[in-house]
Amino acid sequence: MDSLQNKPMYTYNETENSKIYYNNISNCCLISSFQIQMKKHYVDFPSLDFLLEKLYPNTKNAFTHFAYEFPLKWCEMKKLLILQNPIWKDKLDKIVLRFFVGTHKKDTCVLISCIDINKINHQEVSNGKFDTLENALSDEVPKDKITVDILQKNNHFEPINIIKQIPKVKCKIDIDEAFF
Repeated sequence: MDSLQNKPMYTYNETENSKIYYNNISNCCLISSFQIQMKKHYVDFPSLDFLLEKLYPNTKNAFTHFAYEFPLKWCEMKKLLILQNPIWKDKLDKIVLRFFVGTHKKDTCVLISCIDINKINHQEVSNGKFDTLENALSDEVPKDKITVDILQKNNHFEPINIIKQIPKVKCKIDIDEAFF
C-alpha cells in the first residue's frame, strides 16, 4: 500500500458500468470493462457477446486475473481479430492497459501501473515466469499508444475516463490491503 503513495493521482468519472453477470456467464467485469473501453476507441470492436463466446467457450465463469490470465486472452483476441481483418494488427499493437485503484476521495484514483500487454509473452506467464510481464509495467504511456483505463475495486473492475492528473497528496487508498 505504501508503494502507491508515490504513484500519480487522477480525477475520473464512470460513464458506463461493466457487466458482472451477462448471458449466464459470471465474473465478466474485466473483459466487459476492456470491451467498453475498446469500443470507445474503435467503433468496430467486437461485442461482449462475441468476446465471451470466443474467449470463454463452454464455461459459465469468465473470471480473468489481469496479470496471469489476461495476457493469454489478449493473444487469443488478437489472433481472432487479425484473422477477420489484418487492419486489427496495427490497432491492437497500440493498446496499453492502465489499472487504477480508488482513493478515499470520491472520483479520485491512483495509477497502479500501465501495462503494455503487447510486450508480454503469455506462454512465459503461463509457465510461472514473469520477466516480460515486469518489463511491460510502467507509469508512463508512450505518445503513440492508446490507453484502456480500468478501475480495480475489491473483486470488481469498472471502465473509467481519466479527466486529469492532480498534484501529489498523501491519501488513503479505498481498497482493503488484503486485496494486494
